[in-house]
Amino acid sequence: MFLISACGRKEEETLEKGEYYIYYLNSSGTELSKVKYEAQSAERDELIDELVTEMMNVPGDKEVVSALDDKVAYERHELREDVVYLYFDSNYSLMKPYKEILTRKAIANTLERVKGIKFIGIYVDEQPLVDISGEVVPLFSSGDFIDGITNVNAYQKVKLKLYFASESGESLVEEDRSLFYDINTPLEKLVLEQLIQGPNSKNAKATIPADTGIINTYIDENICYINFDDVFLKQNLGVREDVAIYSIVNSILEINTINKVKILVNGSSNVMYRDMLNLDTVFERNLDYLEKD
Repeated sequence: MFLISACGRKEEETLEKGEYYIYYLNSSGTELSKVKYEAQSAERDELIDELVTEMMNVPGDKEVVSALDDKVAYERHELREDVVYLYFDSNYSLMKPYKEILTRKAIANTLERVKGIKFIGIYVDEQPLVDISGEVVPLFSSGDFIDGITNVNAYQKVKLKLYFASESGESLVEEDRSLFYDINTPLEKLVLEQLIQGPNSKNAKATIPADTGIINTYIDENICYINFDDVFLKQNLGVREDVAIYSIVNSILEINTINKVKILVNGSSNVMYRDMLNLDTVFERNLDYLEKD
């Protein structure tokens, strides 16, 4: 059993200017562990090399190990707009699959505070990194790795189609998202968490308040029951009520084992959503809300 600890974008303490977290593995090599680090470089190119190199220089007073195998050599990086490509020697590809996933997450978390970097790519022996199926590993960021992984052997990639509100809040826009997640996590819960996180595009709006709690979800006879806390009712995002609801419904119904959606608040469906829409119904897919070209 291998674990990934909940090391995400929300830091437990405030970092000062020039401070970063370097992500290592714990002494057993099963969880990510972060160590605060004060960088010497301010210029971006030098900073990238410094942080990656520091990932391989394990502090003597910490019970951590490098996320990169000892034999792996870091060669250089290349910046192309908002993407940084890291070049390693051929030993990188010798890492076991579960270890390589941890390594990518450690790299992404370490570099996420470097200004201007949105995505990371990896080259091995001058060639793009490929996975165990021989496919090129796509660009990634820290947001591509779901926290709370409980079993790296069940750590898989999923492609989601999510529906957010348009800039006007009057219609829906699609957003495709690829994530690594634990297959023990219900897929419908993952979809909801991503909706709450909000869109990546600047031309779209979130439809669920960021502090909304998911009390529970379950599926019965192909109907997905979603139970939110009452923060859900306080949506004040400039999004029409029916657009917000069908953002959820249409996103959930992209899961092919679900046919309908029932929304509850604190266990009750006898609720008026923002005094406009009665939730005491079972919702079906409605793509008429999609923004017209």
